Amino acid sequence: PQPTQRPTPQPTQRPTPLRQTASPFRTPRPTPTPTSYQSATPTFHSYSIIVDIGLDLFPLETGWSLACNGILKASFPPESYLDPKEEILMPYDVEYNDECLFTIVDRAGDGICCSNGPGYYKITVLA
Repeated sequence: PQPTQRPTPQPTQRPTPLRQTASPFRTPRPTPTPTSYQSATPTFHSYSIIVDIGLDLFPLETGWSLACNGILKASFPPESYLDPKEEILMPYDVEYNDECLFTIVDRAGDGICCSNGPGYYKITVLA
């Protein structure tokens, strides 16, 4: 119900009577069986995660993994790569609601850049 258009000067002792309005949810006449309405099924889209890694001068030290909702999608432990300065570019399809964890390790603990060469990593999400 809609509130009254103008306020009353003083409080009233009883509620304002309701006006009968047509409801958009009523059927014109009773139906023999209940009528059901089904909403559209939601659609969930997938998206892509691009893992881009540039290895430094010591590629044997570098490893990485990608897990989504606790499921391992990729795992490359240290000693998986042999070529210094190699670029790894790998796409993965992921469901819209997935929670993903990217982990990169440097076994020597000295990082993948700077004095060890121009290493890097970049994660890109494409919807």
